[in-house]
Amino acid sequence: MGWAPVAALLFSVACATVPPPAPETVNWPPLPQPARVQRVGEIRHEVDLGIQRGWWGRVVDTVLGHRQESLLTRPMGIECLEDGRLLVTDPGARRVLLLDPLHHRIQRIPSDDHLSLPSPIDAALDGHGHLLVSDSVLGQVLRFDLKGRSLGELGSGGLLDRPTGIAVDTERDRIYVADTTRHQVVVFGPDGQVVRVIGGRGAKAGEFNFPTHLALDRHGNLYVTDAMNFRIQILDPAGRSLAVIGRLGDGPGTFSKPKGVAVDSLDHLLVVDALFDNVQVLARTGAPLLAFAHSGSDAASLWLPSGIAIDAHDRVYVADTYNHRIQIYQLLPEAQP
Repeated sequence: MGWAPVAALLFSVACATVPPPAPETVNWPPLPQPARVQRVGEIRHEVDLGIQRGWWGRVVDTVLGHRQESLLTRPMGIECLEDGRLLVTDPGARRVLLLDPLHHRIQRIPSDDHLSLPSPIDAALDGHGHLLVSDSVLGQVLRFDLKGRSLGELGSGGLLDRPTGIAVDTERDRIYVADTTRHQVVVFGPDGQVVRVIGGRGAKAGEFNFPTHLALDRHGNLYVTDAMNFRIQILDPAGRSLAVIGRLGDGPGTFSKPKGVAVDSLDHLLVVDALFDNVQVLARTGAPLLAFAHSGSDAASLWLPSGIAIDAHDRVYVADTYNHRIQIYQLLPEAQP
């Protein structure tokens, strides 16, 4: 190829403005029923956050046919912050990402490039502007400032064995941590001291068999994925059992491999099932209302999903773990389940 064709190609790349493709829209349930959930996008690459490669990078991509690498390796935990940012734990990459779609920024935690986390599972902000990250290999909940600098840890000295899910009640200044292999939920105060321990291994209400994911509703009630009891338990702020939802099964309202749990603005439960590769929407009574997504890698699919979070506008974010992306859905207010 001579210089003239190359120069023409470089000029066309420099002048072309190609917007990113519009997200594929998928609705549930399908027509002719009124839509109640809509798939509105995904986060897989930096461009999905509005981050564009520099001019020279775009030239190289065009000439060499470079494909974008995935931003996420194995996303697992996800948390919506009030300002629109997202916390995503990625144990495959041994880090936590603070994603800012509004300002098109990504922050990697820890901030020190020479440090990594062996197995970050979940993350949340406490009521004092600190980031909490559970690491199941370290057996600790690590505390960082929002610049990614370490501030110490909770659960040192063998207090925790395999911490996974985290939930923070800012109103009561309580931090809930699921300690999966000890079959309990540990409640910490803001100073890192243990306030109480909830549970123990068993199948009765208030007991757990490998608890994993946690969520809070607007009333301060705690939702616990009781994974190997194949159910969700709801506890009040004092740790007393309010309800037990679900059982082992392969139909609506039952679970096979329950993972993330979240609560929408109408107090409906959304529960991820990693074996069904879907999300179930349940009434607080446990009555099944809707399920969305299926197994696969297209826009309508999930592959071994894990965490889930809902923002103040009932926008749902699901860690589509083995598709290396975050799937984004909208609960539709005009016909919300």
